[in-house]
Amino acid sequence: MPLAEFRDRMDAIIHFMRACPKAHGGERVYVPGEIEHETEQRRTAEGIPLNAELQQELRALAAELGVKLPF
Repeated sequence: MPLAEFRDRMDAIIHFMRACPKAHGGERVYVPGEIEHETEQRRTAEGIPLNAELQQELRALAAELGVKLPF
């Protein structure tokens, strides 16, 4: 099928899905892959969060190997 027709169909499906009632306590209706895409965008902009324990382990390993960490 032509690309324009495919895009129109996908837009219609997404519109239909987003018009569905939200789950109890949910903020919105997501389409497949949307949460992952938003997470990727956030992590690209802000970096990957590391808990304090892992940061401490990485600092110890970096000190042992003489490597400077970017955080």
